[in-house]
Amino acid sequence: MDNTKGPFVFTEWHHGGLFQAMVNLFEKRLGGLVFAPVGFEWVENGYWRYALGPATIKQYLDKASCVLGSDGFFYYYDEAELRTQRRITLKQFKEIEFDILLCTLTEHQDIYVELKEKYQKKAKLIRLSGNAFEDIDFDSYKNFIDTTALYHPPLDVNYILLHQEFPLCYFYYTPPKKEKKIKVFINEFVSQPEKVLFDELRKRMLEFQFFVHGSHGDDGFITGLDKLGDAIRDSTFIFHPKGLGEGYGHLIHNFYACGRPVITFKEYYRGKIAEKLLIDGVTAIFMDGLSLDEIVNKIRYYSKPSYLFKMSFNAYQIFKKVVDFDREEKEFRNFMAKLK
Repeated sequence: MDNTKGPFVFTEWHHGGLFQAMVNLFEKRLGGLVFAPVGFEWVENGYWRYALGPATIKQYLDKASCVLGSDGFFYYYDEAELRTQRRITLKQFKEIEFDILLCTLTEHQDIYVELKEKYQKKAKLIRLSGNAFEDIDFDSYKNFIDTTALYHPPLDVNYILLHQEFPLCYFYYTPPKKEKKIKVFINEFVSQPEKVLFDELRKRMLEFQFFVHGSHGDDGFITGLDKLGDAIRDSTFIFHPKGLGEGYGHLIHNFYACGRPVITFKEYYRGKIAEKLLIDGVTAIFMDGLSLDEIVNKIRYYSKPSYLFKMSFNAYQIFKKVVDFDREEKEFRNFMAKLK
């Protein structure tokens, strides 16, 4: 492991996109190594509290899902992210000297403090949030990575606002096709209140094809970033009223990298990191305060080829303007130089 000059980072895996964004940041850009836990002893010793159902624990921590590498570490292939993760047992965690303990879950905040005090006294604690409405312990965590724009820490906290990096080789712009397709990619959309509105639009807009992807969606869950990118580019608009629980929003950033405008409510993104992508009538279609007839007419208006192609290209252009992973790397290096 002496072949790296970057930081050794320990963090959780609970969201594939977030974990791979941290791999992109600390490994690809800083030359370090990122590790996640494996083995049920993490639970048995009280160092894992997220989703404690037996099936979920097995999903996140089962060694049987991994391959043991020649270096002694466990490797798990994430079929959704098309990337391999490096994992370690609790025993290995105690033997490795880490530079950073990166906590991404409210449930684990005190756990990471304890892990530092007991086994990793030299490591720096960093708290990262990708969700709305998290309880952040700024007394214990003096380094904070915000990927939502929703948090305003005390002045003594080393703070940075970042976009979670994803591979642009899968999410790239192509002009929209002639077919009119409106798609949803929200998990459990069938239980969301906006499903009623979606169904009404489907009844009235017979010239459009409507698709619902995600868990319990009629058109199936899409596995693999390559297939997800293809499905996004195969759409005209994305119906994406994600609701007030949206934090960073991997999907909405994926949509704009592909140049696909969303149909949503401005209120759902007010003050959030994705808000800068959304300009009504330019890169998005807002439904706030509109009747059903007005929403239908607005979608039809912007689906005319001359408006649609311009709006799609605008969506791609604003993504390039707002999201610059190379620029943010420079800002992150400054953040790292000031770790407390």
